[in-house]
Amino acid sequence: MTRRELAPYLLSDQATLREAIERLDAVRGQLVVVIDEDGRLRGSLTDGDVRRALLRMTPMEAGVETAMNAEPVAVRRGQNPAEIQAELEVRGATQAPVIDRAGRVVGLYPEHYGDAGRRDNLVVIMAGGRGARLAP
Repeated sequence: MTRRELAPYLLSDQATLREAIERLDAVRGQLVVVIDEDGRLRGSLTDGDVRRALLRMTPMEAGVETAMNAEPVAVRRGQNPAEIQAELEVRGATQAPVIDRAGRVVGLYPEHYGDAGRRDNLVVIMAGGRGARLAP
């Protein structure tokens, strides 16, 4: 992901909650990454974080730090994809910023949010219930 493609997903730690909501809406993603002036990861903000802040009656002009997750899931550049998936599953996340050794945000994982990726599934069976009709 180029810096230009990444830019819309980045938000200054000096931004307001209103600016954060506008950014989330503009990127139509589920995640905005909050960075400091050097591009280092400060936190992340999801639509869920915004909802929780609004339920706490946080003013729209409050700083984004009042709503952001200050300990987001982050992956290191070059990290093994299996490790990344395991870490995301443990933390209940689907997306994460990619950081370099200095903690600067250099990408997003997965790179394209709208792309669910190719799967080799030929069929998906959706079933529910207790299965009482098939019981002996």
